[in-house]
Amino acid sequence: CFYFTNSIYSLYATQSHLMYTNLYDMDNICYICVYLKESFMSIPITIISGFLGAGKTTFLQQILKYHSDLSRILIIENDFGQVNFDTQLLGTTGVNIRELTSGCICCSLQGDFKTALLQTLDQLDVDAIYIETSGVGKLSDILSACESPEITAIAHVQAAITIIDATNAPLFIRNFGEFFKDQVAHGDALFLTHQELPEQVELTINLLRELNPSAPIHTEDWADINVLEYITESLQPTVYSEETCHCDHHHEHNHECCHEHHSAHHHGHSADHVFSTFSFTDIAPRSEEQWANYFKDLPSTILRAKGVLPTDTGNVEIQHGLNYTNITPTELSTIGLTVIGTDIHQAELANELCHQ
Repeated sequence: CFYFTNSIYSLYATQSHLMYTNLYDMDNICYICVYLKESFMSIPITIISGFLGAGKTTFLQQILKYHSDLSRILIIENDFGQVNFDTQLLGTTGVNIRELTSGCICCSLQGDFKTALLQTLDQLDVDAIYIETSGVGKLSDILSACESPEITAIAHVQAAITIIDATNAPLFIRNFGEFFKDQVAHGDALFLTHQELPEQVELTINLLRELNPSAPIHTEDWADINVLEYITESLQPTVYSEETCHCDHHHEHNHECCHEHHSAHHHGHSADHVFSTFSFTDIAPRSEEQWANYFKDLPSTILRAKGVLPTDTGNVEIQHGLNYTNITPTELSTIGLTVIGTDIHQAELANELCHQ
């Protein structure tokens, strides 16, 4: 260890921006070895979090543009439904994808997550791991799952990014605070989407700053940032204290929390106790205009709908949220629609959507 440490000192000094260190100090040697293990042997994990419809998949697609070899990238897709539309979208890029559906990576699915990740890494040699969380998942739960000894032996969390719908953030904080606040409070960086209303953006930024005073808030166009370089080189993990962490958890420690002491958190409600999700596949075709009108008239209890729908001129991709409906032509062939919300009437939706 000592001779190996001496041989890489110049690299360590450059990467750490250190002018001098005494390599003959055993504390420094151990510190350098820990640095080497995490930087050169351990696989970096980036977590992309955010509430329903915020734009997590779009952000992940932006990151993938900067990777030269997508065959060495692993994406874990955790969706709250039987049909994972995001896997279809990302599957066209050539990355390795593993799905965890029908729940969130929380207490009940942490074992499944660890098993899936470890089995995948036993079969694949990858350079980076990205976890796209369920929109109704708690970021603290995913961070906790990644801290298990089995995973930390081979990988480490490099960054946790939270994507935020600036238009609907105040509503989501008010109605779904347990989930939304957790995602914000544990983010190392916050990226805003849906910024059409300046006054709403200002209100959202003020609310976010209360929940997470330390994390940088980004309002710029993602196309203006090399997001991969930002995550790997510029972003520093946020350090939270008892005074600044607003994630509605009880802390048993008076020093650094959130990223270091997730096991002390109360998990509160699980997503399946608050939200409902239904997936439909036997969908009858309509024109694009008819689909647009249909989604325009959906009740506000349906917070998110996404998938591939048939029309008389070909398939279309649907992205629906509280204040938007985007319909675009697509080459994706698997028909399906996932709906997430509260107080959803499955039989009524099936009657409206599916072949009779």
